[in-house]
Parts: sequence; C-alpha cells; structure tokens
Amino acid sequence: MKRDMETVRRLLIAVEGSEGYLQIKDPEEAFHVALMLDAGLVQAVLHKSDAFGVCAATVERLTWAGCEFLDAARNDKVWRTAKEKMFKPGVSWTFSLLSEVLKALAKQQLARAGLPVLTPEI
Repeated sequence: MKRDMETVRRLLIAVEGSEGYLQIKDPEEAFHVALMLDAGLVQAVLHKSDAFGVCAATVERLTWAGCEFLDAARNDKVWRTAKEKMFKPGVSWTFSLLSEVLKALAKQQLARAGLPVLTPEI
C-alpha cells in the first residue's frame, strides 16, 4: 500500500473528534494508523493476522506531535495550498518537509491576521 496524506489527515481529525478509542476496521486505514504510529502521531494498538499483516487498529489518542501536525493541517485552505505545492508529479517530499511547509503557511496566516510571528534568535 502507498501512503496517502489525505487519509492520515482525515484519521487524525477523526481521532481528535472521537469520544474515546477509535476502532479502525478497514485494512487500508489500519495500514495508515501503523504509519501514524511509526511517525509518533498517535498511540495505537495494531491488530495483525499472519496472512494479511495489519488488518485493524485501535487508536487510543493523538500524541503531542499528532496534535501539532493536525493544528498545522486542519485549515482547509492551508492544507490545499500545501498539497498544491508539494503533491505534484515529479516533486519529492517527506513528512518532515510537509510539516515544515504547513508550519510556514500557518505563520503566514498569523502575519496576515496582524499577529507577530516570533523567530528564535541564534
């Protein structure tokens, strides 16, 4: 299976909105939960079978990193802009780069809203 950041974003939003544990029964979504677990975005229990690998998952909660990523990716306009810039044929990207682009776009929104964007002094 191939990583799909739309699925990751949708699952993060679902986890945040859930009242408790989120049960994932779709194998493709469970695969993405496994990736999210690898990336440190969620705490989850993976349910595996010998024949199919990860076939379901129980997501317990978002981690701090998951909350940070979701806060940057939640806004539809910011998400669309990041996708337009990064998810083009022939453009290589990583999760870390996507996170940085989302943060930069969020900073631009703050600046347009008249809020100061502080940068650390080195």
